[in-house]
Amino acid sequence: MLSPELEECMFCPPSRVPCLFLLALCLSLASLFPGMPEAAEHQVIPAITARTTYDDNVFFDDVSDLELRAMPRLTYRIEHETGQVEVSALADINRYLEETRYDRVNHSYNLGIDHELTPRLSAGMQARFAVDHTFETELEEFGLETDKQRRNVYSASPNVTWALDPRHTLKLDLRWSGVDNRQSDPDDRDYDSFGLSLSLFRQWTERFFWVGQISADLTDLDDRVFTVRAADGEALDAGRFDERQYSYQALAGFNYNLSENLKTSFRVWGGRAEFEFEQRDPQFLGPDVVGVTTRDVEND
Repeated sequence: MLSPELEECMFCPPSRVPCLFLLALCLSLASLFPGMPEAAEHQVIPAITARTTYDDNVFFDDVSDLELRAMPRLTYRIEHETGQVEVSALADINRYLEETRYDRVNHSYNLGIDHELTPRLSAGMQARFAVDHTFETELEEFGLETDKQRRNVYSASPNVTWALDPRHTLKLDLRWSGVDNRQSDPDDRDYDSFGLSLSLFRQWTERFFWVGQISADLTDLDDRVFTVRAADGEALDAGRFDERQYSYQALAGFNYNLSENLKTSFRVWGGRAEFEFEQRDPQFLGPDVVGVTTRDVEND
């Protein structure tokens, strides 16, 4: 029998299936590396980091305490003459001497693949799954206690790089991320984000590089709850709505290497954002429920 906490980590909701599919695809691509069993170099890298911090304003909650933190990490890397695969697991253990309500254990798992398909074409993949905790005060707006909130974070980002000629390189990046707040009700803070970017690099000289990029992103926030405060201070459900956020960006700039150890860069960018709202299941709340505040106004 698995514990409920372990089941939550192992079994993802249907909206997370694309991420698991991409992870499986990455592992499949890794197994197709030519000559991997014979010529690959395998590395297992354990590491641990420990530190202590005195925070006089923990999570902006006007409390002070000493934080003890330990971060063990295990990395498995396979290197091949045409690419590499890296898998890592990280635990982030946080403990406080007095404010134990902030104690938490976050953990994350990362997968990275880089592979040279041809001398001019290469592909890569970065994927991540994490379980962490937030202490967001904005949760009060949704009628929730501002206590430790557990969430799952997913991301996947495949990319393709094509060397057009010795001076020009084109790169396409696709990305997907999702956040699943482990709240049974409401679950309106979950969202998925999709994006792509196309970049062009040009090498003018050995030291001077030019870069241009265009990108677009979509964030989908379904079934969000609109709440209002009642006269007695209770949070009331005033209906639900779907929200979509579109963002577009373009940038241009250059890199200039003054020396092997000193480099400069400059970027200019502009963007545009659009928002769409679709109301569902509206609820009418009269003045007798939410209350009415009046005041006298004198006109000169």
